[in-house]
Amino acid sequence: MAELHDAPVHTIRNRAGREWSHSKVRQRVVLVSNTGWNILNFRMNLATALIDRGYDVHAVGTSDGCDNEIRSAGVTWHDWGLTRRSINPLSELNAMRSLDYIYRRIGPDLVHHFTVKPVLYGTAVARVRKIPAIVNSVTGLPYFVLSQSKAGVRGVAREAALKWYSWALSGNDVCPMFQNEDDLSVIAASNQSVRDQAVSTRGSGVDLSRFQTVTESMVAPDELVVTFVGRLIREKGIYEFVEAARTVLSQTTRRIRFVVCGEVDSGNRSAVPQATLDAWRSISGLEFHGHVADVRTVLEQSHLVVLPSYREGTPRALLEAGACGLPIIATDVPGCREVVVDRENGLRVPAKDSRALADAVTELTSDWLLMRKFGRAGRSRVQTLFDERLVIDATLDVYDRLLGVQQSAVAA
Repeated sequence: MAELHDAPVHTIRNRAGREWSHSKVRQRVVLVSNTGWNILNFRMNLATALIDRGYDVHAVGTSDGCDNEIRSAGVTWHDWGLTRRSINPLSELNAMRSLDYIYRRIGPDLVHHFTVKPVLYGTAVARVRKIPAIVNSVTGLPYFVLSQSKAGVRGVAREAALKWYSWALSGNDVCPMFQNEDDLSVIAASNQSVRDQAVSTRGSGVDLSRFQTVTESMVAPDELVVTFVGRLIREKGIYEFVEAARTVLSQTTRRIRFVVCGEVDSGNRSAVPQATLDAWRSISGLEFHGHVADVRTVLEQSHLVVLPSYREGTPRALLEAGACGLPIIATDVPGCREVVVDRENGLRVPAKDSRALADAVTELTSDWLLMRKFGRAGRSRVQTLFDERLVIDATLDVYDRLLGVQQSAVAA
């Protein structure tokens, strides 16, 4: 157990009306992801909630320009130096040694791992260090784990990965958190105890105070904007989005702009090559805006959001679009289908099918009233199911259980 430090007594009541009384200690919680960007964009409200409750909060990831903003929130930052796309055994062993050094230096009471390598490597290191509480969030499974290959090198790799996941997501010291039922079913098929221990959250939620309904109009604008938000990697469906844009632009008589917000993820093996991106930039009606610091500025100018991903945990891009009251087109795959109910708040299309995607875009952009109907339903769905505060409350409940914080029920 880490050395404890004096801190004020905190009494906290969550949205369900339960109250906690903290003794005069500061327990150390470490949030671990593959990048600082991931921590900054998906975990900072959780970190702030922990700080407000008196925890000593640390973040671990690869420095990518987000460090100072994380520190300014009162979080202690540690650069892990993880190489995400590496499969070199020596490099991966060094990554685990680096994380071990960080954990020894911090002395955590609880570590919370997000994304693939932090979950697998972080759990191994945490158990060697005998860290008393481990939380592992499965924000999406890697494709080699989802592969159906059972023979050859791929089959061996898949089986080894499943066993590693099974080990990392079960045990008295760990709580696994899943963003969708499909990913849980994959792991639970080889280890039922993972299902018994799992806590389900609907993604990482969305901050409804930041993402609010865009101005509605009952009359369609002269020009419609169809937006893709995501990393420029194959699995996000960017190739299908571009091909669908080509098809629609060649056939429609309406004024439509297709906008891509996101940058090439050089740390990913399926990143769009620069030559391909340069060729796409020459397509009239298709715009590439690169990384956008505040995606709200893009959503405020958008009328339809499209994400033709191959698989997701629960995509934040769709949650933010729904929170803004925008209709959505997404693929009928795990994660996306959690957010989009077909013909209720958007349309679902098969993955890797640019023709079906183009048809869906054509259908919606031809019916403004249907787009508005889907947008209103989307905002309502996000408010009910995907409010970030619900996810944070569920996460804090897990922390309190693992750390043994005294709880007492009080009237709401």
